[in-house]
Amino acid sequence: MERGRITCTEDGSQMRKRSIQFSKQESNPHGNISRDSSIMQIRDEDEEAEKETTDVEKFQIGHSLGEDENELEGTMSADLKGINSKVFLSYIKWAGIPLSIAVVLSLTLLQAGNNCADFWLSVWTNSSQEALPDIDEYSMSFYLAVYGGIIAAVIVFTSFRAVTFAYAGIRASIHAHRSLLETTLLAQMSFFETVSTGQILNRFSGDMSTIDDGLPFMLNIFLASLGRLLGSIVLICVVLPLLLLLFVPMMFVYWSIQHTYRRAARDLKRISSVASSPVYSWLVETITGLSCIRGMGKDVLFRNEFLRRLGDRIRSDVAICLASAWLTLRLQLLGQSVVASILLVSLLGEAFHWWSSQLSILALAITYAVNIAGQMSGCLTSGLETETRFIALERAPLNPGQVMHLRKDLKKQLRSRIEADDVRAYEVDVNCADYGKVEFEDVSVEYPKYLKKQLLASLQDEFLALDGISFALDAGQNIGIVGRTGSGKSSLLKALLRLIPHLSGPEPTLQKARVRNFKGVSGTVSTVLI
Repeated sequence: MERGRITCTEDGSQMRKRSIQFSKQESNPHGNISRDSSIMQIRDEDEEAEKETTDVEKFQIGHSLGEDENELEGTMSADLKGINSKVFLSYIKWAGIPLSIAVVLSLTLLQAGNNCADFWLSVWTNSSQEALPDIDEYSMSFYLAVYGGIIAAVIVFTSFRAVTFAYAGIRASIHAHRSLLETTLLAQMSFFETVSTGQILNRFSGDMSTIDDGLPFMLNIFLASLGRLLGSIVLICVVLPLLLLLFVPMMFVYWSIQHTYRRAARDLKRISSVASSPVYSWLVETITGLSCIRGMGKDVLFRNEFLRRLGDRIRSDVAICLASAWLTLRLQLLGQSVVASILLVSLLGEAFHWWSSQLSILALAITYAVNIAGQMSGCLTSGLETETRFIALERAPLNPGQVMHLRKDLKKQLRSRIEADDVRAYEVDVNCADYGKVEFEDVSVEYPKYLKKQLLASLQDEFLALDGISFALDAGQNIGIVGRTGSGKSSLLKALLRLIPHLSGPEPTLQKARVRNFKGVSGTVSTVLI
């Protein structure tokens, strides 16, 4: 501002960079520049920054959870390659390995029971056609009893599979939410500086809703479709092995279609998930500053901005629907072609006596072969939808490479620090502030790595927020910290409260106590920042 008027506007990163450059100009008496040229330079840099910032870069910055700028860019580029296998392994581990084995075993037994029931009906029908007119009642009871036993076993396997799958899904959801919650609560302050409120709300609402409901639902459909497909292929291989020559090129075509669709569907789902965070953030900011917005008469501006962000979110959903329609059309065309080919091969086989099996069993195999096109389409569709649902689990914290701090890592760091100090842990006296002493010894605080290129691109040496700070405060002493914007007042307070890490050197200590139960001096130090 100048004489009560706003001459230029900057965001926080540009303001911090400007303050550092201003300090360099103060230290250089011959480096003064005029006010007008400074203002024009600021405006030119703002315009260049706006031109260089694209929507993709916004998505990259908004999506990442890392500390490093390379991690911000690498997270999105790694996502475009595919879902990491650790995501699937983590879900299996959270669901429970015994429960996962029980689900697969019950699914196998269920599909085997269904195939046995259909096969037994074919045998029963064939025996009835070949039997003599004076067939006794014992044969009818025998076939009926066997069929009833198979159906009873199928009912038991179905119930067991439903119970185990539901319990496994609940366990996985509980562990996913617990991991996400603990990671968020144990994160350092820099985590909340790089991750917006909308992103956190998106993970706890949209992503967790998908993990709780959408993922188990689609996974259940996919496993059932996969079981029916494998059961049909096994039965066809036993009865009509000649049809396998037709299935080989058909599977290649299906694989080509799913390979093309999978890459687009994964990326579109990620874009849709990332596009939700700006909507949540803008909603929270609007509600928080509603009185100021109405007082300044900017309600139309905020409403238009919200509609613009919501439009970006809706466009991503429309793109997902279009990709799904593309897949459905090709699967239907391919399915009709497969059915026509199977019927043609079946008629030729009957005409030229290629089949040696009984007529009822041949009819069963042909029925399975006709349905296999729809089963492959259903298995492919449900499998792709399940993979897109796993993106929600991929965005949630799964391993130390995707989160900043986990409870296990914090315990290891704390244990190694205590062993290195070689001091006996003891409780800090609650009245230590009456006779205590706050001492800093050569403490340096570095700017976050992801901000180095953005804020300090033109600087070579000045990259520390605090550089070798040393001072001591006696008990009851009052001090005032005065400095310009960006001089390190907030960084000093954060280092004192142990909210941010610092470089090598003694830690800020209270009465030189490096102990396990010392969490900082929060509540014992009053600060005034100017």
